[in-house]
Amino acid sequence: MDLLNDILSTILIGSVIQSKIYSGKKKWGIGGKGCERAYFALIAHGSGSVQIDTQASYTFNAGDFFFIGPHVNYWIGSEEYNQDRLFRDSINSDSIFENIHIEGDENKVEILCGWFKFGLPPKSLFYNVIPQILCLNEFDNSYPQIISAVNMLQSEANTALSGAKQIMKRLGEIIIILIIRAHFDKSGEQIHWLNALKDPKISLAVESIHEDISKKWTVEMMSRTAGMSRASFAAQFKKLMNEGPLNYLTKWRMYKAAHLLITTSYTLADIAEKVGYSSELSLNKAFKKQYKISPTVYKNVLR
Repeated sequence: MDLLNDILSTILIGSVIQSKIYSGKKKWGIGGKGCERAYFALIAHGSGSVQIDTQASYTFNAGDFFFIGPHVNYWIGSEEYNQDRLFRDSINSDSIFENIHIEGDENKVEILCGWFKFGLPPKSLFYNVIPQILCLNEFDNSYPQIISAVNMLQSEANTALSGAKQIMKRLGEIIIILIIRAHFDKSGEQIHWLNALKDPKISLAVESIHEDISKKWTVEMMSRTAGMSRASFAAQFKKLMNEGPLNYLTKWRMYKAAHLLITTSYTLADIAEKVGYSSELSLNKAFKKQYKISPTVYKNVLR
């Protein structure tokens, strides 16, 4: 079983290739306050800078591509831009191709931007598969597939051919999957649960959990699946994953329950059965302990 495939099948629940930003002003800027969405900006013309969380700053030129992860405060603007004077939270609406015009006569800038929405509950252990920021230029050889997809996206944005909007939406989904895969492959020790994939016995147990989450798993059952003693399995699992096997199982079950709540019409009883809980009450208790809100509230807020 491909663990990343299992995560990707639930992680992305929406994307919009939303806007073209045009600016003629010497001083201009837009920004967004961190939320569950991630954003991208493809620079078609002009130059400027991107800053995240008032710390890291990156300059950009035509042909550059920026990806900004969830829960990151950011702004994109001219080098002369004064954040204290102008802050427009412009890339947060659900509208498609809502063009934003910042009028003026100097230094024309054109940016294609959009967002990705994830089905990730607060403090989900899977947020760390998504990079905080990724900056690429058209000559970057480190991510050839991402660059190719970005070039196709820009090409479609410049065409008036039928179906361009839908093609761009699909390209957006491809780009985010490629970004996550690249981050996943290169993160190494930074993502604890990736360490399990390096151990053939522990990975066998983790894959078995993902394949049958409704099973009444115990540490003893997991250790038998891994072909290890209970004590050795528990110690090795915690060493690699930075948490015990039952804690990991609970987090994965809660993540799957959260995804089903916002993407299906299943009842709470149905979801409880699918993720290995005997009743709505037991699922509700575990969900509230994990996310500090009830499943019903979570569904109403995020769906």
